[in-house]
Amino acid sequence: TFDYEPTYIQIRSTHDATNQLIDRLAESLTLQWLNIQLDSISLKTSSVVIFNVAVDKYYQSIMQLTSQLSKSAVTVLSRGDLHGFFQSCGPGYIHSIRRTAEISAFFYYTFDSSKPSELFPNLLLQNVQDPSRNDLQKSAIAS
Repeated sequence: TFDYEPTYIQIRSTHDATNQLIDRLAESLTLQWLNIQLDSISLKTSSVVIFNVAVDKYYQSIMQLTSQLSKSAVTVLSRGDLHGFFQSCGPGYIHSIRRTAEISAFFYYTFDSSKPSELFPNLLLQNVQDPSRNDLQKSAIAS
């Protein structure tokens, strides 16, 4: 099984940048990389959109509904000897293993006017939420 958590951040000013990243992606594996990307650009005539998706994957190692502990294993556990239990029984009784994968996309775009257009970030968000739309391709062809 797996869980995922998508995060969308639009950054329009240098003042916002670090605070938004820390507030929204404090636990992110890619936080340092994103900070380096932000430090390398000027946000006076540009804007940034960041998508981050963290996926937690869980692998079950035993069938919980049908498996039972042996009498000797129950005895060891009832004495409170967890170390002895895992030494004797091995890792086969581990409930589950969790692995986290993460991907971050950093979109940087410039604008000519004093105010950035909302068209690009809005289309980007819509296409990430529903990839079948292809609005970005249609927009790029039209302009």
